[in-house]
Amino acid sequence: MNYFSFIICIVSTILSWQLIYWLTPFLKHYLTDIPNERSSHIIPTPRGGGISFVLISAIASVINGIVFNGWTPMICLSLICTPLAIIGLIDDRLDLPAWIRYGAQLFTAFILIKQSSLHLSSNNYLPEILITGILLIGLTAVINFINFMDGLDGLVAGCLLVTLFTSVIVLKGPWATWSLLGSLIGFLIWNWHPSKIFMGDIGSTFLGAFLGGIILQSNDLKEAVGLLLIPMPLLMDAFICVLRRFVAGQNIFQAHRLHLYQRLYLAGWSKSNVSLAYITGCIALASSFLLLGLQWEIYFAILLILIGIFVDKNLAISFEAATK
Repeated sequence: MNYFSFIICIVSTILSWQLIYWLTPFLKHYLTDIPNERSSHIIPTPRGGGISFVLISAIASVINGIVFNGWTPMICLSLICTPLAIIGLIDDRLDLPAWIRYGAQLFTAFILIKQSSLHLSSNNYLPEILITGILLIGLTAVINFINFMDGLDGLVAGCLLVTLFTSVIVLKGPWATWSLLGSLIGFLIWNWHPSKIFMGDIGSTFLGAFLGGIILQSNDLKEAVGLLLIPMPLLMDAFICVLRRFVAGQNIFQAHRLHLYQRLYLAGWSKSNVSLAYITGCIALASSFLLLGLQWEIYFAILLILIGIFVDKNLAISFEAATK
């Protein structure tokens, strides 16, 4: 990290904080999230705050591309993910049909795959079309999992902040990525408990796609796995919840309160403590990857899974009780 990147990060933090301050009255009028029986909040709260880090990072990418390094895949990531964010913003307002949302996710994922630095298509054992299909399913799953997990103050923003910070260190990302990092900090200030604003689908789908894009920009498979494991507390919670609901014969697309983070909150954990638990897990994985390597990160990941099983069985409201 050089001084210029640090300055960009700080400036983006301030701009993001200020932009949300200006936009909050507008978002309160047009995009207010009304609490229901599945909500973790009890006061109507504006959503769509993700527009701050989407807009700032997109502008930074344009400036970075034109003035400095040219249009490298890393610089273009925010721009590739921005159309999906716009669909998310429209969905926040109009509740779009699922096929439009998933179609936009597939299109974004396809572009990200074509911009990948991993060159997985050179694998001699699997045809390119099969690799592309697997990646499309994986990327859209990541986008939706991040979206599913955006239901508690500071949870997604905090975990993705850790992941993005690690990625810019490992991949030596351009300053446009540092801009996203800073603008996400500015958003988190507003989103931490008690949350004044939610990121909405515009923010969660953007971050999910950006996460997938960052992983695909890894220099090799080892780096990709290392970065993918960092937000594991989020992704595993979403994956296991979808799997359990599918096995139970439930509609996996219907809104619910069955994620572990939701059941911990129902069990009496404060929002801050739940979010901090997940963020701490991400920090542990990121630190082990940076300081000790992938092997130790895998050990920590296994340990966190065991801790998660213990927490699920002993500290959270049971899956069955939360279903009722």
